[in-house]
Amino acid sequence: FWLPPPSLGPPLLYFVQMHEHAACALDPDGLSNTRTTLTSPLINFVMWNMSYHAEHHLYTILPFHALPRAHALLKQNLVNLSEGGHLSVHRQVLGSWIREQHDAIVKAAKSGAAGKENEKSD
Repeated sequence: FWLPPPSLGPPLLYFVQMHEHAACALDPDGLSNTRTTLTSPLINFVMWNMSYHAEHHLYTILPFHALPRAHALLKQNLVNLSEGGHLSVHRQVLGSWIREQHDAIVKAAKSGAAGKENEKSD
């Protein structure tokens, strides 16, 4: 009876929390370095409104029940606002990561090919 919570809880929590800062700006601005994910009322209830993650970081003193109101006031200013729920955000973040990796590989291949041509001309 004690095994399911520690076995199931962390993977579910990781799934929900993984993208809160992924594919966001690496700067000190809480409006751009954190993501708010609009999701179901059930998820918001279970997670104590932590889907309003940017609002939580901007105003850490706010209790969980005030985060939806803070969102209503801040939503126009949020850079990373995802409206499709957690699965949609995971697809977006994964797609962004795959594009970044592809671009890095192409850039490395081009610079490697250019380096080889420079060696031949020497």
